Amino acid sequence: MKALESAIHKIHLTNILLDIYKDDVLSPVLGFKGGTAALFFYHLPRFSVDLNFDLITPYQKDSLQI
Repeated sequence: MKALESAIHKIHLTNILLDIYKDDVLSPVLGFKGGTAALFFYHLPRFSVDLNFDLITPYQKDSLQI
């Protein structure tokens, strides 16, 4: 991936993360993990093309709409 494409991709991933963080339903139940999380939080050279999440708390089926 070229440097400019990589920078634009990182901006899009950041915007998606911000949207999830601001969401009152998704934010408390999703844990961000993986290579991109390692890059964003620890500045490790693990940038990837996707975002990985774990479901960290049980949810009620009727309360989660995607």
